[in-house]
Amino acid sequence: MSAYDDEAGDGSHDGSLFDDVSALISDGKTYLDAELQYQKTRARYAGKHSGRAAVFGLLAVLCLFFGLIGLTVGGVLLLIPRIGPIGATAVVVAVWLVLCAICGFIAGGHAGRVSRAISQDKP
Repeated sequence: MSAYDDEAGDGSHDGSLFDDVSALISDGKTYLDAELQYQKTRARYAGKHSGRAAVFGLLAVLCLFFGLIGLTVGGVLLLIPRIGPIGATAVVVAVWLVLCAICGFIAGGHAGRVSRAISQDKP
């Protein structure tokens, strides 16, 4: 017995193939409309929260930046009595440049790994 046989089992079927295809197309359209609405809702939700995350992320970076400025000024003020204003400034700048170089080398290493991973033919 096929899926289209009626419950009585006499082999008769009330609809034609055209009716079945028409119902299938209608169901497909309904599913597509529901899926589009769902994806639109997801996109709005993601956009709303992504924007908020970006704003608070930017505020966190600004707070970190101002904290590092305070650390830099404090370092210079701490070193002025020992090595003078020019020496204190030079030491603090040198420390920042060394940290910058270390971070740059680490970033370059990771970028190289990504580049090699993308350019490889085999995984």
